[in-house]
Amino acid sequence: MYLRKSSESDDRQALSIPAQERELNTIVRQLGLELAAEPFRESMSAKAPGRPLFEKMIGRLRKGAADGIVCWHLDRLARNPADGGQLMWLLGRGAVSQIVTPGRTYTGTGDDKLMMSIIFGMATKYSDDLSVNVKRGNKAALERGRWPTAPKIGYVRDRKTNELAPDPVRFGLCRKMWRMRLDGVPVSDILQTARDEWHLLTPSRKIVGGKLLSASQLYRFFHDPFYTGIMVHGGGSFKGNHQPMVTWHEFQRVQDEFDRATTTTPPSRPKTHWFAYRGLITCGACGALVTARYTTNRHGTRYIHYHCCRKRRGYSFCPQRSIEESQIEAQLLAYLRSLVIPSRLMRWLHDRCKYLVAELDTEREAADARFASLIAANQRRQTHLLDLHLDNVISREDFSARNDELVRERIDLEQRREANRESPEIEPLTEAISFANLAASAFENGDKQKRREITTAVVLNLALKDKTLLIQPAKLFAVLGKMSSSSTWLNDWEHVRSDLVAYLTGNKWNHRPIVAKVPSPVAKSRSLARVR
Repeated sequence: MYLRKSSESDDRQALSIPAQERELNTIVRQLGLELAAEPFRESMSAKAPGRPLFEKMIGRLRKGAADGIVCWHLDRLARNPADGGQLMWLLGRGAVSQIVTPGRTYTGTGDDKLMMSIIFGMATKYSDDLSVNVKRGNKAALERGRWPTAPKIGYVRDRKTNELAPDPVRFGLCRKMWRMRLDGVPVSDILQTARDEWHLLTPSRKIVGGKLLSASQLYRFFHDPFYTGIMVHGGGSFKGNHQPMVTWHEFQRVQDEFDRATTTTPPSRPKTHWFAYRGLITCGACGALVTARYTTNRHGTRYIHYHCCRKRRGYSFCPQRSIEESQIEAQLLAYLRSLVIPSRLMRWLHDRCKYLVAELDTEREAADARFASLIAANQRRQTHLLDLHLDNVISREDFSARNDELVRERIDLEQRREANRESPEIEPLTEAISFANLAASAFENGDKQKRREITTAVVLNLALKDKTLLIQPAKLFAVLGKMSSSSTWLNDWEHVRSDLVAYLTGNKWNHRPIVAKVPSPVAKSRSLARVR
């Protein structure tokens, strides 16, 4: 007895396996048949060869362990020419004496083979037509901006409109995960937060889902352009109607971060000792990581020294000397003190920002018109590209490749247009300045863990060369580095203004990174941080 129920949506009309078994057991009793083994129960599509239990049943029939098959319908046995032909061959050779179904018994004599070939052919044709219809329906839905399959995590299907809507439970948490990744939080820490603090579960769909988010699912989440509004399906890209979680530029920033992580050597995990700045500093000479170790002098005093690990390929030896942790902290403290803004300058900055926001409001209106013109031009190019494809001027491959570029360009323009319409806020800037004014004091009085947290909040990259710490600060703190003196700030207002505009408008991808070099406190020069 062979029982099969496909798990795919094309088999909804078939009876369940228990229902098939009840029907067939009645026929077995009526005809006085004897089953040679337990029924073969298989939940797998028959569109293509390769079903394990079906092949096992065929092997038993070839060996003579049984001489017939009981099934609910012939299409339960095969929906492809290979399996159907195999059954007809065994029936013609006599290895199978009969195939019993509720409607008819096939013995291989008379017109039975002809009927079997017709039924198997119809089953194959049904599968082929169904596949074509499903693909056509999916493409039509994608062109209308609708996602044709199950909603991805963070979204649910609106039963009234059949559109994707934000999941009231998971959408906000998913956006938090994107924000954390954009802030540089490691994926492992995001996963731990999602599992332990938020108890984020995947959506439940029949027998799957309803479990804690896994690491592989989180990595797929961060690599999926679906969350930018771009639907990639069937080898093409389409603009979706669903609400995006991140912009295309933010998505690219995350992908670039993953690419950098794969091309650089990750820091090894500490075995017994924990060092505050281990894993944060690279060697300014060879680019390898800077590690730390404990040293003890002849008097028994213990120190922490940082040095190049000298393990990067192409460098057998790095001549950079080690530096004591206290000297690193002194240089960091000197840089944090250089970020403190005098109260008089803060009042002047606040007044300037008010005028700056008013100027940006005027510029936003002009920028909105420019974006509208660019979007209209993009739509015209898409229409022209489709006409060329329909006229057989360009191939389908060239059309798909160029259309994908235009779809991404349009979504990028629309997202930038929406971001441009948002009015800039001064509060985040003033809060960051307050943090910068308090960072030096908190660093000086805090423990090792607090000092590491402040360093990672203010600094993007740290490099050590000739016992001098090269600091690449975060965007806003790079701007604050220009405020070390009122004269520098006033004389270089146009450069600072462009950085403030980029910060207030949120255009982080247009920001020019600034590297601040902090001199060692043991050097003769006691000047403030120099900005390159």
